Formats: sequence, C-alpha cells, structure tokens
Amino acid sequence: CSGSDIPQADVGRQSDPYVTVTFEGVQIHQTAYLSNNPNPIWTLRKKSLFIWKVDALELFNSSSGLVFEVKDYDAVGEDESLGAFNVRAHTLYKWPDDQRKVFALKPLSGETDFKQGKIAIRVRRATEYDMEFMETFNSKQAS
Repeated sequence: CSGSDIPQADVGRQSDPYVTVTFEGVQIHQTAYLSNNPNPIWTLRKKSLFIWKVDALELFNSSSGLVFEVKDYDAVGEDESLGAFNVRAHTLYKWPDDQRKVFALKPLSGETDFKQGKIAIRVRRATEYDMEFMETFNSKQAS
C-alpha cells in the first residue's frame, strides 16, 4: 500500500505513518512505520503484504468490514490517529484482482479531522503459491 498527503500530526516534522487493519475490533495486521514521510510506500519488507483468512458468512455479517487506520508513530506518548477508511464485504467480493483503489482518510469517531490524506491498496484472493511464499518469507524474516 502507499499513502499521499498524509497529515502532519507532529510539530515541526512530518508524521511517521503506519497502517493497522482491524476486523470486528480485532487487529489483524500492522505495517512498519516510515519516519518523517508524508507520501509513504510500504513494501514487502515494511510489512505491506498480508494474507487474511475469513469465513464468507463472518465477512458478510460484519457491520464495518475491514478498517484501515493510519497512525502516527510516537516514541513517547500515544500514537495519534491520522484517519481511516473501511472496505465492506461487498466491495471486497467484487474487487477485480490486483486493481489498485485509493481511499480518502476520514476521522474515526472522536478523532481529529485533518481533512487530507489518501491510501492506495490492492486486494486479491490468495493462491496456494501466495500462501507458500508468505510462509517462506515470514520464516526467513524470523531467523
């Protein structure tokens, strides 16, 4: 995934953005943070890619689908929400393989509205090869 025009939450420097992905309130993925970067590009090594397994009924019964939230990493204090967007089951189901879509960041309830920032993501159904690749990649990263 990549971002553009990510809001500046810190005084005197750009944000250190990362993305979390939640489903039904449970975090299922998190990218690495990229220091001082208003236009981040998360690569495989920065944890942009993940495989998520879900039952179709559970997905379609979800009220909010997948929630992608961009946060500003802070070494001291609490990380600040820079905005979020959600992708509902119907959108995921109809998403053409490998098509890139751009989503505007909107504030979560009670959070600051920075009125800027976009995230681009690609979604596709994982193949057996994808699952083997990720398993191999993750095991190499762990060693």
